[in-house]
Amino acid sequence: MPPLVAFHAGSLGFLAPFPLEALPDVLGRCLLAGPGGGFPLLVRHRLHWKVARGPMGRKAAAAMAAAGGARKGGEGEGEVLNEICVDRVRGWGEEDGWNGGPGARAGGRLGDLVVWHLHGSARGATTVAAGGGSGRWIDEAAPTPLAGGVLEEPRSEVTRAQGDGLLLATPSGSTAYSLAAGGSMVHPSVSSLLLTPICPHSLSFRPLILPDHVHLAVEVCDRAGDDTAVIDPATCPPVAQLTADGGPKSLLWAGDEVRVRLSRHPVPQACVEGATGDWLAAVRDGLHWNKREVVQGKTKHAAASW
Repeated sequence: MPPLVAFHAGSLGFLAPFPLEALPDVLGRCLLAGPGGGFPLLVRHRLHWKVARGPMGRKAAAAMAAAGGARKGGEGEGEVLNEICVDRVRGWGEEDGWNGGPGARAGGRLGDLVVWHLHGSARGATTVAAGGGSGRWIDEAAPTPLAGGVLEEPRSEVTRAQGDGLLLATPSGSTAYSLAAGGSMVHPSVSSLLLTPICPHSLSFRPLILPDHVHLAVEVCDRAGDDTAVIDPATCPPVAQLTADGGPKSLLWAGDEVRVRLSRHPVPQACVEGATGDWLAAVRDGLHWNKREVVQGKTKHAAASW
């Protein structure tokens, strides 16, 4: 992918270091060969995500596809620069391809979001058909037991989250939604994956920064506990939604999973002073990090009071 040269015309410009009025000079320097030409580069990591449907989700997605709502109900996968958000459904209607039907419940009730660590995906991942089209990520370098004709990757439970949702963010996205939800700011050159809860029900649920080889899955559970007992999408509404970088929402039913790993396709971007200089300047001047007013004539008295 060729490097991005980003210009900002707004008030913050956190991911766009060049001012719009400098467009002719910056492009001229980019095209200049030899001394004085070009800019230092920053490599921004992205996340790859994939929706793996459970039994209810597959039937609901098929029903939505028949109703013209495949965009919001299909499996889908993609890559994001900032974050993946899995949260409770805000509302839906006929434009989503789900219109309730006779006997429909008044609303989906999001229960736990179960976070899984996919062990078999640490060294390399591929997608294979499983369970009628639901993908499974497996490690090509390690043998995986075959059970019932489906290749299943080894996994372990990380936590069960209750709250408004979860964020899985890149270092570039650490200063966006993740920061607003209480996550840490991470330098974009740090190859990592951030897990940040949104309004958790537990005060001990603190954000995590995980290494780049970790692959996670977020499983959606219905608070009613009937993710396998009831599989009629006409009477079981979606209980969660997935939003990738603020784009179109994908509806999620109980039993669905969102699988996230670091993308193999990062984005190079031109910098003004360098990766660290630009980032620190944006944190200091754009986010006003650790800025406070100094009251004249009271600083010495305040220090003496300690």
